[in-house]
Amino acid sequence: AAAAEAVVVDGSTWTFQQKEILLRDLNEYLQGEEWKTVFSMFVNSNCAVFDDPAQQQYSEGQTEIWSKFKDFSREQINGSVHHYSSQGATVFNEFLHLSHEVFSDEDLERQLYVTAQTKNLMLLVNYMEEFGKFMAQRNQEMDAEAMAADAGQDSAPSENTGRSKHDKKKHHHKSRKLRKLKTAKLLRRPSERFLDAVMAQPEDAESGHGRSGSNQNEKWRCLYCNSMNASDARSCILC
Repeated sequence: AAAAEAVVVDGSTWTFQQKEILLRDLNEYLQGEEWKTVFSMFVNSNCAVFDDPAQQQYSEGQTEIWSKFKDFSREQINGSVHHYSSQGATVFNEFLHLSHEVFSDEDLERQLYVTAQTKNLMLLVNYMEEFGKFMAQRNQEMDAEAMAADAGQDSAPSENTGRSKHDKKKHHHKSRKLRKLKTAKLLRRPSERFLDAVMAQPEDAESGHGRSGSNQNEKWRCLYCNSMNASDARSCILC
């Protein structure tokens, strides 16, 4: 497990006016629908591997997701905020440096008009602990939303849709159970590099490595979780 860590960046040469313009444009972008949509998609797709808001130590798989989030944020910010980006430092690098200035100087935070949304993003990209807490809270919210949806379906009148309420509820529970199972496996796995080792590969006729046997109807067993998969599946459905 890896301890919570922070981002370290080099010094900035940007003027106060440049920082003002950067934050003005960034505040505007973070309040727009584009950011809200892509941010929600990233969080909702990756929060299942975080289940404890009070967690202090993180697996390599979890820190990889944090790294992906920083790459995602870098791409979005650099592609959307363009002021002064030709001066050598990217907008995102300046954003990282500016966030450390803001953390250490409340007066500067007020002078630059740092919104709560921008301050939250500063925390998420700089501190693994803050990112893990945020993701775990969203994971719990999604579980609560799924349970509320199940309860709502139980109380709703039956409709002739070709699918009974019992079947719908069973489907929701199965989906949530599968997501939790994936979460447990991801939390235990060391890294994505290890996942490569358990992917199903076509059999090598010369070396004999890969799936055993030539019967294409035969299922293969995952080396990591021991689950059975269809012969034409190139990766384990659970891993």
